[in-house]
Amino acid sequence: MKTAEIVQKTDKELVTMLADQQAKLAELRVDYRVKQVSNIKELAAVRKTVARIKTIMRERAITAAEAAEETK
Repeated sequence: MKTAEIVQKTDKELVTMLADQQAKLAELRVDYRVKQVSNIKELAAVRKTVARIKTIMRERAITAAEAAEETK
């Protein structure tokens, strides 16, 4: 999933999407261990998607904290 698509999601959608992607990643890791993965690149793609989601969530948290601090 592209970063631009992830940025457009709401915080609740990001939390849901993160949980889904992490579950998919865990499943792919198990399948990889038992040699059932047909496309190894999918493992890397899901891992990168999880990282992108976490990055966007962290950026939003930092921005919110800075905005809250400015209003003090």
